[in-house]
Amino acid sequence: MSLRAKLGLSLLLWCCWSAVQGQGLPSQTWPAGTQLASWNHGGRITTFHRGLLYLGGTDGQGTQVYNIANPQSPQLMCSSALSVNGHAWQKIGDLFYRQYWNPEVGADPPQGTSQFVSLAQPCNRVPWTQAIHNFPVQTRVWGGGFMDTYPNWYGDVIYDSRVGYWPPLAETSVAQLAGLNVGNRFRIGNLLFITPGDEQTGLAVFDIGNPAAPVLLDVLAGNYRQYTSAWQVWRHYLVLMIGDNTNGPQQNANTLIIDFSDPADLRLVGTIPYDDLPGRYVHFQDEFAFAGRFNRGVKYNMETRQVERVFSNPQHSFSDFQWIPLGHLLLVSGSEQNGSRSFLFTHQSNLDTRAPTIGYHLPADGATHQPLNSAIGLVINERLDATTVNEQNIQLREVDGPQLPAIIIHTSYDVVNVYPVSPLQADTSYELRIVAGGVRDLAGNGMAAQSFFFSTGDNVDTGQPPSITSMGSTPGSPVTSGSNIQFSASASDPAGHALEYSWTFGDGSASTSWSSSAAAQHSYAQPGQYTVQLQVRNAVGRSASATRVLVARHSGNAAAVSSSIVVHPARREVWSVNPDHGTVAVFDADALTRLAEISVGDHPAGLAVAADGRVWVVNRDDDSLSRINPVTRMVEHTLPLDYGDRPTAIVFAQGGTTGYVALSGSGEIARFSTASANVDARLAVGPQVYALSVSGDGGRLFASRFVSAAGAGQVWRIGLPAFSTVDSISLPIDSTTADSGTAGRGVPNFVAALASSPDGQRAFYAAKKDNVLRGQFREGSPLSFETTMRSLIGTLDGAGASEVSSARFDSDDASRPSALAWAPGASHLFVAFEGNHRVIALDPWNRREIARTEVGMTPQGLAFDPATSRLFVHNLLSRNVSVLDAADLVSQGTASLTELQRIASSSSEPLSAEVLAGKRIFYDAADTRMGQDGYFSCAACHLDGRQDGRVWDFTQLGEGLRNTTSLRGVAGMGHGRVHWSGNFDEIQDFENPMRALFGGLGFMDDADFNAGTRSEPLGDPKAGISAELDALAAYVDSLDRFDRSPFRSASGSLTADGMAGRTLFIQSGCADCHAGEAFSDSAWSRRHDVGTLSAGSGNRLGGALEALDTPTLRGVWDSAPYLHDGSAATLEALLTSGDAQQHTAGASLSAGQRSQLIAFLNQIDGSEPGMPAPPQLAISSPANGAQLAAGATLSLSITSSYSGIQQVEYLANGAVVASTSSAPWSAQWNGAAAGEQQRLQARVHHGNGRFITLSDEIRVSFSGLAAGAVFGDGFEE
Repeated sequence: MSLRAKLGLSLLLWCCWSAVQGQGLPSQTWPAGTQLASWNHGGRITTFHRGLLYLGGTDGQGTQVYNIANPQSPQLMCSSALSVNGHAWQKIGDLFYRQYWNPEVGADPPQGTSQFVSLAQPCNRVPWTQAIHNFPVQTRVWGGGFMDTYPNWYGDVIYDSRVGYWPPLAETSVAQLAGLNVGNRFRIGNLLFITPGDEQTGLAVFDIGNPAAPVLLDVLAGNYRQYTSAWQVWRHYLVLMIGDNTNGPQQNANTLIIDFSDPADLRLVGTIPYDDLPGRYVHFQDEFAFAGRFNRGVKYNMETRQVERVFSNPQHSFSDFQWIPLGHLLLVSGSEQNGSRSFLFTHQSNLDTRAPTIGYHLPADGATHQPLNSAIGLVINERLDATTVNEQNIQLREVDGPQLPAIIIHTSYDVVNVYPVSPLQADTSYELRIVAGGVRDLAGNGMAAQSFFFSTGDNVDTGQPPSITSMGSTPGSPVTSGSNIQFSASASDPAGHALEYSWTFGDGSASTSWSSSAAAQHSYAQPGQYTVQLQVRNAVGRSASATRVLVARHSGNAAAVSSSIVVHPARREVWSVNPDHGTVAVFDADALTRLAEISVGDHPAGLAVAADGRVWVVNRDDDSLSRINPVTRMVEHTLPLDYGDRPTAIVFAQGGTTGYVALSGSGEIARFSTASANVDARLAVGPQVYALSVSGDGGRLFASRFVSAAGAGQVWRIGLPAFSTVDSISLPIDSTTADSGTAGRGVPNFVAALASSPDGQRAFYAAKKDNVLRGQFREGSPLSFETTMRSLIGTLDGAGASEVSSARFDSDDASRPSALAWAPGASHLFVAFEGNHRVIALDPWNRREIARTEVGMTPQGLAFDPATSRLFVHNLLSRNVSVLDAADLVSQGTASLTELQRIASSSSEPLSAEVLAGKRIFYDAADTRMGQDGYFSCAACHLDGRQDGRVWDFTQLGEGLRNTTSLRGVAGMGHGRVHWSGNFDEIQDFENPMRALFGGLGFMDDADFNAGTRSEPLGDPKAGISAELDALAAYVDSLDRFDRSPFRSASGSLTADGMAGRTLFIQSGCADCHAGEAFSDSAWSRRHDVGTLSAGSGNRLGGALEALDTPTLRGVWDSAPYLHDGSAATLEALLTSGDAQQHTAGASLSAGQRSQLIAFLNQIDGSEPGMPAPPQLAISSPANGAQLAAGATLSLSITSSYSGIQQVEYLANGAVVASTSSAPWSAQWNGAAAGEQQRLQARVHHGNGRFITLSDEIRVSFSGLAAGAVFGDGFEE
C-alpha cells in the first residue's frame, strides 16, 4: 500500500473512533473583569478540547477534566492521579502530545506505542498505536529533542522521522553552530529557533529547509532570557519573559519583543516592564496578551502597548503558567508542588465574535526557490478548535492541481505547521488555502477564506481566479429593515470551471452554504449599514470576492429629537437659535442663505416646529416660551413659565399639537397644547432634566438628567399620551474597562442628547464618561489626559427601561458629544463633538463610525433635511451653520460627509472681541495648547460655566479630593481667590493644569512661563503675558449672573419658609463666613477649618492644607454634592452629618427649623440681598510690607471681632512661630535670618472651639542691620 493510501486509511480509522463532545463555552455574558469561579486544582499543561477543559497537574496534583458550560459552577467530569510537567503541547486533531512526558504511555512502553494519546474522549485518554507513518509511533523519540516535527533531533542526531529513526540525516549541534548554550527548539515552517531556558541566554534562528545542512541565519547573544522551556510567538515576534525586570541588554524589562520578520536580522523592537506584563508565561488572543502572577494579572494590548484590564483576587495568589483566553472567558491556572488553583474570569463584556486570522506565515506570499523538504508555518494567535485544524480546512495543493496529503500539527504556542507527506516537486507553484469558515476558534468563529502562493522554482503561478461581472440586490440600497431582499450576481471562469457562490450579509448571520446558484435572499432585523460579501470559487479552489454596502432603514415614523436647530419642511427653511444674541436665525434650506434674525427671550436654547407651522422657542434664562409666526417672522405669543424653571429643550409628539418642555431648574417636564398655548400639565421627573426625544410611534418620551448622581447617569422614560408614570433608567458606572489610550472607566455624565428609535425599542444617548475611580489617593494611579474623561454614546433598551451596557461606543481622541440627529429610517446617527468642531456619522446598531468631518466652532445642534439629504450644524461660537452633504452616505453607505458651505447666523456680535475669543478658548478641546488629543477643555467640566457634579482626585497636582464648583455668577476673581484651597489668584493660573493634567502645550511660551516665579499659581502674575489667557480670563469674568432658583415663589421672592430660614441663617452665625454680597468671605482672603478635612483632603499647592476657602451660597440649590470632597450629597446631609456640630448649626436646630434653613439656602440666587461683611480679622503688627531687622524680637498682634476666641497661632511661611491663649492675643517672635522674606498669617480658634480661621497673608522681609533700626513699610508683593 502506498504511503498516501496508508495515510488516508489511517485518518479515516481515526476520525471514526468514538468521540465525546462537551458542551463548550457558555453563551451567557457578564461585565468584563468578573470573576466567575475559583477552585483548588490547576493545570501545568492545559487545553480545551472537544468542549471540555483539561487540567494536567504536576507531581502530586493529578489531572482533572471539567465542563465549564456554566463557568460559575464548573462541573468535574473525571480525575486521575496521573501528573504531567512542561508547558507546551502539540496536537494532530485529537492526537495529543505533552512536553517532557505523557503519563498515559507509561515509563517504558512497548515498541509501537507513541508519545501521543487520544483526546477523542478526554476522560479516557489512551496511547495512540495506529501509525499514519513512522514518526509518531516511535517510542519516546518524538519528545527527545522537544521538536514537534521531522526533521527531529535526538541529542545531536538529525533524522527524518517520515522514514524512521535511522539512518540519520546528519550529526550536528545547532547550539554549537550558533555559539550558544541553549537547549530549547521549535519550528515555524522552515525556520528553526533555538531559544534559552533556565539559566541560559541568547537565541538563534536557522533555515532547515534542507534538514541535513541547517543554515545559521542570525544570532542574538547576551541577556535574552526566557524562564524554563516555553515558546511564545505573537505574529512575527518572539516574546521572552523572565519574571522580573532584569531581562534584555539593559536589564530593565521583564518582556522582550524580538522581530523575526527578516530572520537574517533578528531585532529587539520592544520591551515591557513587569508592572505592565507580569509573570513568566504569556498567551495571546488577537492583539491581546494575557499574563500574571501572584496578586495581579493583565490583559495587555500588544498593538498600543497599553494595559487594557487588570485582574486580581484578594483571597488567592495567581500562578503564572496558564493565562489562557477561552472566547470571552479567561482561564487562570497553574500547578506547582505546593498546590494548584484555577480561576475563570471574563475579559470582555461581549461574546467573542472575532474570527481567527493568520498573523504571520512562512513561506511569504510569492516566495520562490523554496526547498523541496519545506514545511509551511502559520501563526494564529487564538485558541483553536483542534478538530477543525485539518486537511479539509487547511489545504496544500499545486496551483490549479489536486490537494496534497500533509500532516498538520497545531501547538499551544499558536504555531500551526503543515508538513507535506512527500517532498515538494521541483519548479512547481503551490497554494496554501484556508477554507472559509473551516478552521474555528473555541467560540465557533470560522476563519475567512485566504490563500498564499509560493514556488520551488523561479516564478510563482497563482492560477486564474473566477471573474465577478455583476453583483446587486432587489431592491437596491437603501432597503427596509425586516423586508426580504433578493441578491443576485454573475461570474465567469477563464478555464471554464464550474462555479459556486457563497454570500455573507454583514449582520453576524452565517454565510450561505456554497451553491451553484448565484441568487440568495436575506432580511435585516434592524437598521444600519451592512457590507455584503460575495465569494465565488471554481472547481480547483481558486476564488474571487466582491463587496457591496447596503443601508437598511426602519419603516416607522421618525422620532422627535430636541435640538437647537430644526428643518421647517413645509417652508423649506432651517431655523437655529443664537443663545448669546437672544435671537433665532432663519435660513433658506435650498439657496443656503440667511433670511432673517428674530429677537426672542433671554438665551434661546432649543426650538421645534408645530403641526401648524409655527415655531416654538424655549428661552432658558427668562423662563419663557416664544411662539413665532413663520410667515411674519414675528413673536406672536410669549408663554411665561414659573420663576427658575430654566427650560432647556422642546419636542412635539406625533401630530405636532402637543409639546413637551424640559425644565432643568425645577426638574419637571411641562406639557402644553398648541391650541391653548398654555401648560396643561407638569410631571416631576428629577433634577437637571435636559434633553428630550419622543419615539416615532408616539408612545414613549425619553428625558435625560444632565449632571449625573455620583454612581450612575440617568434617563427617564415616560409613557405617552398618559404622561403620568416615570421609569428611571440607570446608566451605571463602568468600573471594569481597563484605562488605556483608547478606553477607560467612568460614570456617564453631561447626558446632553437623546435619540429614540422610530419604534421606541431603542434609544441612544450622548454623554461624557468621568473616571472618578482614578487618582493617586483613590487607587494610586494618577489622572491622565486620555483616561480622565472620554466620550460615550450609549444604548437604551426602551422596552425594558434599562441600558445595554455592552453596547457603549467610545469615540477615541474626542471631547464630549453634544448633539444627535437621525438619518432617514434611523440608519445612521449623526453625532456632534462640540470641543473638537467635529461631526461623525455612526452606525449605532453595529457601533461603527462610518465618516467624519470638521465643522465650525462648538457644534451644539444637528438637523437633517430628508429632501436634500443635507445635515445642518449649529456652530455656537463660529456664529454660523455648517451645511454637510450626506446624500451618498445615507443612501449608499459611502464614507463621505462633505461640508458644502457655512452660513453666518447673525450680522452682529453681542460679546466684546476679547470675551468672544475667551469663550472660544474655553470650549476648544482641539487646540493643542489647551490639551493633548482633543479630550480636555474648560467646558469639559464647566459647560456654560456650570459644574459637573464630580469630585476629582487632584492629589497629583498638589491638592486632594476636590468637588467641582460652578463659575456662574462668580465673575472670575469677583469672589477672591478661586478653588477650595484658594490656590489661584488669577484666572490665568489655569495655564498650570493645562500643562500638568490636560497634556497641553500651554498658551504661554515656555520661557515666559518659567520666568521668575510665574510657573507657581501664586507667583509672579501671568496676566498680560498671553493674549489668549487674558481673553479666557475676560470670558470667565463675564460669567456674572446666577441662575434663578425654582424654589422661590412664582414672583421670584422668598417663600415664607425661606424668610424664616434667612433669619435662622443670620442667628446661627452662618453669615460670619458666608458673608457679604457673595455669601462668602473669600474676597477677604479668609480660609477656615470647620472640621471637614480628612485624609483625602490632601494638600494646598503641595504643602499643608490648613483651611478651606468659603464657597458662595448663591446657586447652592444647583451645586450638589456639597463640601470640598463632596461628602454631603444633600443639604440635609450637610446639616446633619458627623461634622454638623462643628461646621453648621444643624445639630442644634429642630427638624422644622432645618427645613426652613434649607428652604432659604435653596432660594439664594442672584436676586437675594447679600449679608453683612464678615467679622474683622487682620494682623495689626507688624505692618504688611515691613522691612525688619534680623534677630529682632517682634511683637505680633491681630485686630479681630470674632467671638469666642480661644487661641491665636501665628504662622510664618506656614509654620507656627508663636501662639497665645489669652487676650489681647499678642505674642513675640524672634524673626528670621537676614535676606529672608516671610508670609505671616494668624490662625484664630474661635466660636468656642468650633471654627479655625486663617487671616489674609502679609509679607515682611529681614535685613542684616542692627535691631532697632527703623524701616519704611513700602514693600510691595
